[in-house]
Amino acid sequence: MRTNPNARKLRFAFAYILLLLVIGCTSNDNSGYETVVIEDGKNYFGKKINDHKAVGLQEFDVLANNTDTLFIKLKAGISEVCLEDGCWFRINLYNGKRMIVMFENDAFVIPTDVAGRHMVIEGKTYLQTRSEDEMKKFAIQAGEIQWVIDTIQGPHIQRTFIAKSAVIME
Repeated sequence: MRTNPNARKLRFAFAYILLLLVIGCTSNDNSGYETVVIEDGKNYFGKKINDHKAVGLQEFDVLANNTDTLFIKLKAGISEVCLEDGCWFRINLYNGKRMIVMFENDAFVIPTDVAGRHMVIEGKTYLQTRSEDEMKKFAIQAGEIQWVIDTIQGPHIQRTFIAKSAVIME
């Protein structure tokens, strides 16, 4: 039994259009950022985590002083956020220094108005040397005034935290 060539073409065209629709509906272009889950009045970034077994800043200071690299769950307050798009934030450490927190693979951004709130983050922290240009860029993104930006000179060794999961607690 032979089928009509036009019917075959029509079935092929239908299958092709269906395939395009399926691909178009499943691709989710949100500029490389994963979706944030909002549950119980909290914003979760990455896998859902809580503050169980999270260390505070005082304990973190002791642990971080004994190693360059550390995998940890930390509960801390957000001191400042990148005002451009929320791609990083800073935490004031117990020793008076600040730590920059970024998301693994730049997967998330946080709201730019969450300075002063507490967050639990889970991931890897390490010491990193940042150039003068990088430090000035962070200062500009944080909304620092020009004379503060002008005082940044030379490279800085800074603790960096790469978070794979986070939750804004309050």
